[in-house]
Amino acid sequence: MQDSPLQSLLEAEKIIFNFTGIYKGNDREKDILKKLRQFIFLGFSWLLEISLIILVILELKDLSAIIGPLMLLIQQTAFVSKLFIFLSNERQILMLEAKLENFAMHEFVVSDKIIMQKDLKQISILGQAYRLSCVLCCIIFTVGPFVNKHYKEYEFPLPGYIPYVVNSKFKYAITCVCQMFSFYIAGGLNSSLDIFCCKLMEVASSLFQILDRQLNTIGRSDIQNQGEHFKKCVSFHNDILKYIKMVEDVYSYIVFSQFAASAIVICTTAFEIASLPISTGELIASLMYLLNMIIEVGLYCFYGHHIQTMSDGLCSACYKSQWYKTELTVKTMVIIFMENNKKPLTLRAGKMVPLHLTTLTMILRTSYSYFAVLNQVYQNNNY
Repeated sequence: MQDSPLQSLLEAEKIIFNFTGIYKGNDREKDILKKLRQFIFLGFSWLLEISLIILVILELKDLSAIIGPLMLLIQQTAFVSKLFIFLSNERQILMLEAKLENFAMHEFVVSDKIIMQKDLKQISILGQAYRLSCVLCCIIFTVGPFVNKHYKEYEFPLPGYIPYVVNSKFKYAITCVCQMFSFYIAGGLNSSLDIFCCKLMEVASSLFQILDRQLNTIGRSDIQNQGEHFKKCVSFHNDILKYIKMVEDVYSYIVFSQFAASAIVICTTAFEIASLPISTGELIASLMYLLNMIIEVGLYCFYGHHIQTMSDGLCSACYKSQWYKTELTVKTMVIIFMENNKKPLTLRAGKMVPLHLTTLTMILRTSYSYFAVLNQVYQNNNY
């Protein structure tokens, strides 16, 4: 299938990963340069992480002073964790790519190609919009302090511990560039990791839709060998299940680390907006950050829920087909297939938390509970 949309689906993310050196793919040329780029980008990520950790420890007694740095620290920790897990799963990701290539070579009919092109185009557009939103959030966050009318001399765009005295414009400029570069790395790579996973999940949903159509054709008069046709459907279904298992193995703990961080980050961001005196620029940046955090979790939950919905529809597709016109052996195979698919197919973060929309609701409720407690503690300390 030369014109398969699967072949170009992950190109944007792979370009970013290759540029930062965190993923080599099948290209092993110039390995030293990629390792150097990886060292630079990971080094800046760790510098931002360590800087935030030290600042939070030093300001631990002042809740209003650490709430902003704490918010960034938790998200940065989640990002570094996701990056480490991604790097440790390079072999599995290569196997996923090979699996996608196998699906791309599958002989789909025109209607199947249309289904796939529509679904993958939607996730590509949504992914670009999400990445643009993350970049815009990073720009607002880092540029905001400079346009603030209460801007102080040598005030940095991001909170963090600086181990040296900044008393010259040169030192200030270098420090600002390093901070902003580290933050943009986190925003760009983190969003790419999210989009990469969502695209992989949407491929599974699209393949389930194609399988649904194929199961609907059971018993049709234009299919000569019904038994062979159904066996191909079962084989295709097994390939999809293996693919989903591979995606879950790679991304299970990546998503879990994001979920664990998101509940706290959404809480602290909401607390900063509602309870602390902040300027208009900081308010816009915090609102943008809060929105992106909810979207980030929502994407995982939505596409995980979509896979479960598409999987649940396979039994209905078999039942709605003309299975009753087939031979007894085919009828038996159809019944066994339907019985085996009664259990919902659910992707899980950390092998525990199901990826569906009720989980998003649970995270938002948990965040609100944390927010209520934090707000009460802050008010009690002020009276």
